[in-house]
Amino acid sequence: MPFLPLNDANPRLYIRAHYVTIGLILLNAAIFWNTLGAVQSGIDETLIGYALIPARLLSDAQLPVDWPGVSSTLTLVSYQFLHGGWQHLIFNMLFLWVFGDNVEDSMGHFRFIAFFLICGIGGGLLHSFIDPNSLTPTIGASGAIAGVLGGYLMLYP
Repeated sequence: MPFLPLNDANPRLYIRAHYVTIGLILLNAAIFWNTLGAVQSGIDETLIGYALIPARLLSDAQLPVDWPGVSSTLTLVSYQFLHGGWQHLIFNMLFLWVFGDNVEDSMGHFRFIAFFLICGIGGGLLHSFIDPNSLTPTIGASGAIAGVLGGYLMLYP
């Protein structure tokens, strides 16, 4: 039977509620709900405009002029809140739920949100540097979640 954590035994020590963790889960779910039609219908200009595209970030590749989106630099943040399907969203948010509260507890609310975003940006940059000419859109909070898991492992070896 595969290992699937549903909770952990480490209590929160400093904060009463993990507002940032809950807020990130709700924000990701709301954005997924709003982009659900785009995800189900395949490629969508709106989704691509907010996804991280390494060639757009690191070179002069551009989206068509009439496509919505944000600057290539801002996609390092926006891509973290897009998910490719229910399973992608559910497993990312499950791991954030289980491990994020303890990391948030040790860092505090504001440092945790900064940590989460910086880990996601780091994951996006690493992905982009591995294949800088890629035109494939990258979406998901997996880089940020990996950072949260790393933080948890440092706190609870």
